[in-house]
Amino acid sequence: MPYRQYLRTPEWRRTRAAALHRAGNRCAFDVTHATDLEVHHRTYERLGEELAGDLLVLCRECHRIHHAHHGRPRRSHARSSRRRRTEAALRDLGLRLAAVTVLVAALVGMLDR
Repeated sequence: MPYRQYLRTPEWRRTRAAALHRAGNRCAFDVTHATDLEVHHRTYERLGEELAGDLLVLCRECHRIHHAHHGRPRRSHARSSRRRRTEAALRDLGLRLAAVTVLVAALVGMLDR
């Protein structure tokens, strides 16, 4: 799912609300800033499954300054992470199918007796 689309999902809204709550609805760079808060992704590796440490609450101005100084994170990690999760799920499915095949063979063997 494209990043902009993800930001419109109920899952992101819950994740964002939890990050704001943990931060006490204050900017991490200047706690006197409590308006125009945004939740910054420190990494896109776990997009959709973010850990608390993946996110940073910043006011709009501090967020802009942060990106001006550090640039924007690359999203290639999100794609490779998603690919790794998909490959792991497919391997797991393959193992489950193999286990079912063995079980069915054993049951058929029992029926043949």
